[in-house]
Amino acid sequence: LIDDTLLHFFIPTLGFVALYSFLPHKEMRFIFPAVPMFNACAAYGLSKLHAMALTAKKGAGWSTLMTKGLHACGLTAVLITMMGSLLFLRLSMENYPGGAALEHLKNHFRTTAEISTQKAPRWEDVHV
Repeated sequence: LIDDTLLHFFIPTLGFVALYSFLPHKEMRFIFPAVPMFNACAAYGLSKLHAMALTAKKGAGWSTLMTKGLHACGLTAVLITMMGSLLFLRLSMENYPGGAALEHLKNHFRTTAEISTQKAPRWEDVHV
């Protein structure tokens, strides 16, 4: 079940995160470069589990049951992660006051432009 194809990428990344964890002052921004490698390794592992689960012979063998169970756990983790990402996306939209201010400014300019084009003649000024 363990494949060493991406192991030479995973071990240094894991070592970086482990060594960084010993620092007293931690910032998440220094861990973010490691996340894509963890995602790549997890995606590769899930694709291997998917292939093993689809090609597993019918029967209640221990390895077949374990492969299908791990595949189901992996898919469940992907769905939970997607739901969490959507939830945090919605929360961050509500938490960012600059977005609401920009929306109000855009609406203000839109209504101001509509009023000014209805009442005043259109002027073309060129400043060089």
